[in-house]
Amino acid sequence: METITESLMGQGSFWLPRPATQIAQDIDTLFYVILWGSVLIFLVMFIIGLMFIIKYKRTGAHVKAKKQVIHNDVIETAWTVIPLIVVMIIFFYCIF
Repeated sequence: METITESLMGQGSFWLPRPATQIAQDIDTLFYVILWGSVLIFLVMFIIGLMFIIKYKRTGAHVKAKKQVIHNDVIETAWTVIPLIVVMIIFFYCIF
């Protein structure tokens, strides 16, 4: 007797059942692109955060930053424009 996981894997994937139409296949593809893109972004951000935590751990040599950065137009524009571009790509993929 097969388990539920084996049953799903035989008919589709771990998360989604076997697509019955081409539209369902396109939606499944979009799901996986968003899923693995999110996993990639999470891992990159986690590794970068961990590197900064290790590098700039407050010790006797690193007591406090000498200068605080309050405003940076380039970074603020980048973290607004890049997600906008990603969302627009997903939007246009969905409507066409």
